[in-house]
Amino acid sequence: MEDNIVRIDGKDYVRGSVEARSAQERLDALRNQAFLEARPDLLERNAAVIRTAPALEIIRADANATALLARDLVFVSADIERKVYERTRMMEFVRPDTSYPRGAESYVRRTLDMTGEAKVSATLAGDHPRADVQMTEDALPFRNVTGAYAYTVDDLERAAFARAPLAAWKREACIDMISRKIDKIGRSGTASDAEGDARLRGLFNNANITLHTLTNGEWNTETDADKIIADLEEIEATILAATKDTQPSSGYLLILPTVYEGKLVTKRSGANSDLSIAEYFLRKSRLIRRIVRYGALDSATTPDVAASDAPQGICIPMDQMAGGIYWPMPISYEEQAPEVRNFEWLVNARARLGGVEFSKPFLSLYIQNLD
Repeated sequence: MEDNIVRIDGKDYVRGSVEARSAQERLDALRNQAFLEARPDLLERNAAVIRTAPALEIIRADANATALLARDLVFVSADIERKVYERTRMMEFVRPDTSYPRGAESYVRRTLDMTGEAKVSATLAGDHPRADVQMTEDALPFRNVTGAYAYTVDDLERAAFARAPLAAWKREACIDMISRKIDKIGRSGTASDAEGDARLRGLFNNANITLHTLTNGEWNTETDADKIIADLEEIEATILAATKDTQPSSGYLLILPTVYEGKLVTKRSGANSDLSIAEYFLRKSRLIRRIVRYGALDSATTPDVAASDAPQGICIPMDQMAGGIYWPMPISYEEQAPEVRNFEWLVNARARLGGVEFSKPFLSLYIQNLD
């Protein structure tokens, strides 16, 4: 019976009863008060917390309350992924010539031709045929490609707070923007006179280059490898005839849309051969040394390419100096000093260039009827 009795502050209570719990709470409260009175520093600290605590009436004390916000549990990686666009490739195919002077408004390419034909005679009497020379020139324009980027005081302060190189990112974006325009001009020139007083020509739409239509063609659906090989041999034979066997000794580069280059490197050259069409052909080729793909040609149409039956390929000399291919570019990229506008800094940028030109267009060949 005594196990059911508990003594609290000198009085007996039934263990677990309401009276026993109330008596214990009163005793605990008196002990806490005595402790705080003995420690006035703690009493003052608790009083200060109570005075400064905002909106005590809305403090939640339910069982599902958490000490961490969702934002506290987010991990931000230090690495930043860049969005991927098609890479600029024209400078892989045509080397820009930066030797042209910056102040020139246009440039002239001169062509020297020799005329005359000797005769056979029994004697030296009479007049003899004269040899002569003839000079022609082609005047071509330079055009500006412009862009700009800017950043404000707020941009710089926010970037510093976020520890982000915002100004460098914007400069990189401006360089990329101008580079892509230069790449497009190198590929297909300027679209219209609205982009300059005279159009610039590109690598894939020069009217002076011979346009060859393949006899078999339709490589994408062709199942006979021999017909595709015959077309490749036909390309070489056409160049040999057009150049009268004066083509550069360095060989040729064949540039094709992706799907047609893929056909050459994946389809076997014969039922009993482990070699692809490309491997087989390049081993025996007289002129072509490399076959590459260029994704920008996949959906190109007139005026982006010269072919009336796009898509189009092109075969050009690998030695561009010997092949007469040049791309004048006095200024590839330059920036002005930042211009201050109120609390903003504006940076103007430009490039200056001409189109891709062929002084010996008979050495190159456009190819159509691929599909």
